[in-house]
Amino acid sequence: MAYQIKSQEEQEFLNNYRPGDYENPAVTTDMYLFGYRPSEKKMYTLLIQRGGHPCRGYWAFPGGFIEIDESLEDAVARELMEETSIEGISCVQMYAWGEVDRDPRQRVITVGHVALVNLDDVKPIAGDDAAKAGWFAIDQISCEKKEYENQAGHRVVELKKQVTLTKDELRFAPVILETREYGKYLSSKSEIADDSKMAFDHARAAVDAIWFLRDQIQKTDITYNVFHKLATPEQKQEILDSLKIVEQ
Repeated sequence: MAYQIKSQEEQEFLNNYRPGDYENPAVTTDMYLFGYRPSEKKMYTLLIQRGGHPCRGYWAFPGGFIEIDESLEDAVARELMEETSIEGISCVQMYAWGEVDRDPRQRVITVGHVALVNLDDVKPIAGDDAAKAGWFAIDQISCEKKEYENQAGHRVVELKKQVTLTKDELRFAPVILETREYGKYLSSKSEIADDSKMAFDHARAAVDAIWFLRDQIQKTDITYNVFHKLATPEQKQEILDSLKIVEQ
């Protein structure tokens, strides 16, 4: 719904408002598309090889800059179509990444979206600034947990998360380190321990999106897009088993 002016005074303020007086960040949106193949009982994720700078030749998730007259949902659908020729995918907004120096061009905030489909229904074809597009098998998901008490007497939990993605001779195994400190308030931070030579900070997205997808499978009807009907508990469990986390 379009914003409605509240008063003449507000209208005068807006008439004199100059956006160019302020330095604002750019906004992008990425699609973390997962494809499940029931015949293999295996999960894949879609990556593109970047055809231009920055990170030319590196692999990333499809996505790009939002145009001024687009919604987030329209932008992520357009970018997915332009880079992979895939259309008509319903998705769920995940969350945003906004570290100051995550993109060398300018300050960029990225809003991520997650979708799950039947892999056999979707045939990616690279386009726009994507040199290649392809499904990468999720071969392993692991999590190493450490707990200790710090000098302040607070309980600290460290999670070392890793996923392994493979396609032919290509292999990515990004590692994310999450630290949670339980003091008067909960504080947490996440950092990339090994980007596995993925573009930008997409190593973090590769890990975080898989954990997010597991949560969506357990709590929502996102698996409908795999079977084109409500999944049975057994089918949901099969999909979750394809994303089994190996605890170390």
